[in-house]
Amino acid sequence: MPDPSTPDTLPSSADEGSNGPDTRGATVRVDDILDREYWMGLCPWLSVEGDRTDEYEHCTDIGKEFIPGVEVGDLKERMQRDGYFVLSPNWGVDIEALRLGVEALAAGGWQASFVSMYDEAWMLPFLLRGVVEATTGGTKLFNCDWLGYHVAPPSESGMPPHRDFPRCPPSSWVDEEQTLPKVVTCWVALSDVDPSNSCLYMLPASKDPLYRSDRCEEAPSVFTTNTSFQDIVALPMKQGDVVCFSHRVFHWGSASTPLAKAPRVALAFGLSEPGFKAPYLEGAVPFPPAPLRAALAAAQMVIYNKRHDGPWPLSNDEQADFSVLAELLEIVRMHEDFFDPTYLSTILASPVIPTLEAFTRNRDRRSLGSHGFHAVEL
Repeated sequence: MPDPSTPDTLPSSADEGSNGPDTRGATVRVDDILDREYWMGLCPWLSVEGDRTDEYEHCTDIGKEFIPGVEVGDLKERMQRDGYFVLSPNWGVDIEALRLGVEALAAGGWQASFVSMYDEAWMLPFLLRGVVEATTGGTKLFNCDWLGYHVAPPSESGMPPHRDFPRCPPSSWVDEEQTLPKVVTCWVALSDVDPSNSCLYMLPASKDPLYRSDRCEEAPSVFTTNTSFQDIVALPMKQGDVVCFSHRVFHWGSASTPLAKAPRVALAFGLSEPGFKAPYLEGAVPFPPAPLRAALAAAQMVIYNKRHDGPWPLSNDEQADFSVLAELLEIVRMHEDFFDPTYLSTILASPVIPTLEAFTRNRDRRSLGSHGFHAVEL
């Protein structure tokens, strides 16, 4: 059942303005992050730690009602040939409510990934799990690796060209032919996306000479001739569509343009074989308590702050951003016992850590030390 505090109506899209909220002047209060009531008040049309048991019981059903008119065998063939496929599922989750949640987060100064505070976001990976397992083989668990995106006109950009796994060891494939990946990214369009407001672009595996290469390479190594660029595929998508792609697909998010009518809003998350990439939160899924969701979102901000030049600044003030990230790192450390050891090592090896630790050492008593953060009993 939905949280009884959830209202029946959503805020009007017209209230946001034609190009979404202006977030650059917003100030993040990091001491709000562990406060469940704060998140409920920010997006009262979404739920936090509501009773979703009945809905979760149906999460592994991949019947015709979830992907109508689509044969799983066809999806598997597309994955093997091109490394991705696109679906228009019947989610049973209010995607527009999630989009409005990201807009509210942006207006409050929060990066879009903090939509993971809400139950509705956590439903999506589990709804897709059955489809991903049927199309790639093996057991796939939600690995808790996700990022939210709010790409605003006229010129903000998505992630630059990259592969989710720069290296491609044979152990990353289910099959010897290296066509079925052990790691799949699912990118859900929470708004309509097209080339005007930033959509995904992909190089199909069948056109990529380095798709199965076990070495790092940059774009010039992939596009070796002028005609190579003609193999790039743009992926305009309607709200609620999802593209599932392998760890090796070369892809990127384009820049928004002055022609865009609204921001591009999306949520990406990973499903993987636990023996190859384990879930970041140990034993806490499908619906971890709010403090662990906050710690995970904080960890993702620390890791991705400088990776792929993203996930974009929190404000126009770099010094303020590092100060916020230092406080987020403190929240991560308070909950580090709940993280997978490999993931925790990745967090602490992030290039930004020395800078954040310097902020922690040098801040005065009015900064994090006086916030009085306390780990919440789980």
